[in-house]
Parts: sequence; C-alpha cells; structure tokens
Amino acid sequence: MEKKTSNNSSDNNESAVFEDGKLRSASLDFMVKYLSEANPQDQEITPAILVCHSTLVETKVFFLKFVEIYKGLSGNKEKQSTLLRNLYLWITLTPEIFVGDFLIETSDFIESLDNEYPKEILSINEKLEFIRGIEKNESTTVLTEALQTTSVTENAKQLEEENEKEKNNKTKKKRNRRKENQFEKPLLPRWVPLRKITLNDLKPLEIARQLTLLQQSIYLKIKRNELVTAKWAKSNLKHLSPNILKYISKYNLISHVFTSWILSSRKKKNRAKILDKCIQIMDICFKWGDFVTTSILKNSLSSKPILRLSNSWDLVSEKKIQTFQRTEEMFSHEKRFWKLRTIHDNTFGKCVPFPGLYLVDLTFITEGNPNDHLDNFNLHKIRLEYRVIESFVCFQTQGKYNFKTIPQIQKLLERTFEGDLEKIFYKSSIELEPQN
Repeated sequence: MEKKTSNNSSDNNESAVFEDGKLRSASLDFMVKYLSEANPQDQEITPAILVCHSTLVETKVFFLKFVEIYKGLSGNKEKQSTLLRNLYLWITLTPEIFVGDFLIETSDFIESLDNEYPKEILSINEKLEFIRGIEKNESTTVLTEALQTTSVTENAKQLEEENEKEKNNKTKKKRNRRKENQFEKPLLPRWVPLRKITLNDLKPLEIARQLTLLQQSIYLKIKRNELVTAKWAKSNLKHLSPNILKYISKYNLISHVFTSWILSSRKKKNRAKILDKCIQIMDICFKWGDFVTTSILKNSLSSKPILRLSNSWDLVSEKKIQTFQRTEEMFSHEKRFWKLRTIHDNTFGKCVPFPGLYLVDLTFITEGNPNDHLDNFNLHKIRLEYRVIESFVCFQTQGKYNFKTIPQIQKLLERTFEGDLEKIFYKSSIELEPQN
C-alpha cells in the first residue's frame, strides 16, 4: 500500500512515497530532512541513506544539502541535534570517505556551529581529529585497521554499558583475554629450516592456518564504501575498491599455487597424497568458517588439469572423495548458491565469508533497479544494497583467528606465475597422465 507525502514550497521541494511504513522513494530534500527525525517510522533507512546515498546522488551534493537542511532547521534543537548525531553515525559507518578536501569541508561545517550541542560536536570532532591525525602520518595500514573498529551499533550509551560490564567482570575478562591472545603453536618441521621449507614439508593444519590468516587480513580491510554501487566492476570506479580487487586477485593467485603443487609431482602416488592433503586443508578451513579458502581449494581440485588425473584420484581414499564431493555440492550455483547462503546465515563467530555471494547480489541490485521511482530517488534500491553490505561486513567485528603468522609459509602461498596458466597447467597434466 502506497502513501504519498508532499510539501512543496518556494525554497524546497519535499515529496516521498511510503509503502507499508517503509520509505519507498523520496526527493533529496525529504531524504536528508528525514535524517533529522528523532524517532523515524522507518529506522532502517537512516543508515542505508548514510552508507549508500552515492548510488543515487554524489556525496558532495548530499553533504551540501545536509548543511542546507541543518541551517534551515534553525530554532529546532531536537532536529538539529538528531542531524548531528546522524553525521557522527555517517562518519562511523564510512570513515574512509572523510579524508582530503571532504575532511576539511566537514571540519569547517562543525567549526561554524554555535556551541549549542557540545556533546554532539565533541563526538564528531574526536572522530575527525582521529582521522586527521592518521592521515597526517600517512599510515595507510594503520588507518585501514583503525577505521575497521567502528560499526553501526557504536554510540555513547553502548560504550558506557560495555565499560560498566567490563568492570563487573574484570577478572573473567582478563582470563579470557589472556587465553585469546595465546596463539596456537605452529606446526613446523624440525628438520627443515624455514627459509627452505616447502608445502610438502607442512601439515595440512598449518597450511590451513596461514591461508585463513591471509584471507581474513584482506577481508578485514574491506570498507563499506567499496561495496556501494558495484564500484569494483566499473572501469572508471574500480580504483575506489582496492581491497575488493585484492580479494579477487588473491583468490586466483592461491588457486594457481595449489594447482601447480599438485602437478609438480611426477609420481601418481605422490600426487594422490597432495590431493588428499588439499582436501584436508579445504575441510579444515570450512569448519573454521573460512569459506574463501574452501572455495579456492574446491576450484583448484575441480579444474580441468586436476580433475582429469584419474590415475591419481583412484589412489585417494573414498572418505576424502566424499568430502570433496560434499563441498562441491555446498558451493553449487543451483538456485543462486542457496546451500551456501544457508550456511552463511547460520554461521556465528569468526568467519571469512565467500564474497561471490554478496558481489553478485550487489551487482544485481545495482543493475536491476532504477535510481528513480515516481520522480523521486528510489530508496528501496539503497535499502536492498545496504542489507547486503551489512550482511557481508558483519563478520569483521567477530575477532581474529588465534594463529601465528609465519611469513615464510605465506610467501609460498602467494607465489606468482607468468604465462598462459590455463594452457601451461593443462599441458603438464597431459604429460603426467596422457589421454587414452
């Protein structure tokens, strides 16, 4: 059921359409002014507008309208205060965009305000000062990691509750923290120096640990703004999604490492052992919730150069074959990965989600929904976009895996190759096991 609201005056043009209590579409004026509602009917749309507005309108235009609306609410302290709290939320959700000239513009706006809202202004200034300090130090790594500590649930009340809870459970928290900070002891061979170590020397468990650390380190750096309006898939915008692109490139790179490893052995018995090892690694990573590495191993094992090695596969145990087949079924494209979606939906705690699910959904939303609806901005589109983005980044707050990074092993797993790898690998496969 649609309900249209409009308010046309000489200095603004506000109109919106509600469907079943949800804001379906709205003009820019109405959209920004809705952010001043202390108790909005549609609470979900607030963070969706803040995170995904650039799908519909340029961020600079959105911010100028934000400032204009704020000034137009002069005398209405409740609405102005709410707008400032939502500016704080905006910075919290997408701090990566508040840099450079935009950081200066935002700071100038805050400095121009009267000190009527000291609490809100102080909170915003602390955020901006934090970003400004890190930007000044030009420490990209620190900035990326620091910005990932924020989440949609961050606010002063929550922080106070958490501090109080921490005081009441101080002894228990210290014990748990001490336990969490203890890394699992690396499983390294004593007879081989690290500088000479190969994948053949390592146990599946340790390889799985290093792979999971690699994938999670990339995942934790992905920012919400990289996912908005499918930037990674557009030639003129892909540079704004560096961590998504790195996620994709590492996927292919590591898959090549395992394909090469399997094909490196001249004896089918040894190849069978490597196949067995790869399946073990794949299964371990799946149980840990590292669905990226699970998919990488599955793809490598099911690639043409590997799958055709029937003489080698014949020597792999039936139990391992069943594990591999079960994983293939879980990653089936049938019904838009519905089995894998179910697994993700029922995963709690640490996880490295499979990006393919979310990137496909975001591309579909971006390309399959118009930006306009009844002469207004299509807010239903950014609502859908926001839901997918949040379901992807939600695992970033679940903590890191307690494994110790072994750079020498990770270097092995990130080895690069040159040439037409598809042809090179297939040729090697034919040489190892010629066609009948």
